[in-house]
Amino acid sequence: MKTLLLGLLAAVILPLHADPIEGLWKKDDGQATIRLTIENGKLTGRLTSVADKSRTTDTHNPDASKRSRKLIGLTIVQGFWKDGDKWTGGTVYDSSRGKTYQGNIWLEGADTLKMRGYLGVSALGRTATWKRIP
Repeated sequence: MKTLLLGLLAAVILPLHADPIEGLWKKDDGQATIRLTIENGKLTGRLTSVADKSRTTDTHNPDASKRSRKLIGLTIVQGFWKDGDKWTGGTVYDSSRGKTYQGNIWLEGADTLKMRGYLGVSALGRTATWKRIP
């Protein structure tokens, strides 16, 4: 009975504390979808689909030993922590270019995510917009 009560309590309380950034997102170029989750207080994103079905592995990775990694399930967003309304301090891996960028991530409304990726200096980066997939 105690286990059942704890399970019911967790089922009610945990969804109330989920961060709105968690969920399924589509990149602005439509080339991939990513599931964002918070794991141990850090934002993590894994590829769930790619538009180019002929590309199944991480072929553009500069590290030859990683080129055989499967794209689906690949962690491309990692290490971001929440700092006010933004997620900072992490990296984003662009598997289509084989590049890893520093960045900042924030929400603009419930269904729009902005990600500023850069190498070294934020002013020299670019901002991408992702849309939530319901």
